[in-house]
Amino acid sequence: MVRAEPVAALYQQGRAHHIGTFPQLEDQMTNFTSDIDRIAAGYSPDRVDALVWAFTQLLVEPMKGEGSGSARRAPLNAGTKGPEG
Repeated sequence: MVRAEPVAALYQQGRAHHIGTFPQLEDQMTNFTSDIDRIAAGYSPDRVDALVWAFTQLLVEPMKGEGSGSARRAPLNAGTKGPEG
């Protein structure tokens, strides 16, 4: 899913992580592929979907010149602290 790519990039860059354990979410994350067949898999990755929507709203900025949410990038300051702390 194109929508999940910027969020996946945050994890790949080490800019996103979880505190605690979330076994059902983690199972869905490790089994998720862009071509998932929900019927064949027997479930919908609802937790991954919710995570992607939440990260997109909180941490991913729209790219200039693009429509609402059609192309997004992770902000440069996501997960970093400023000079004060």
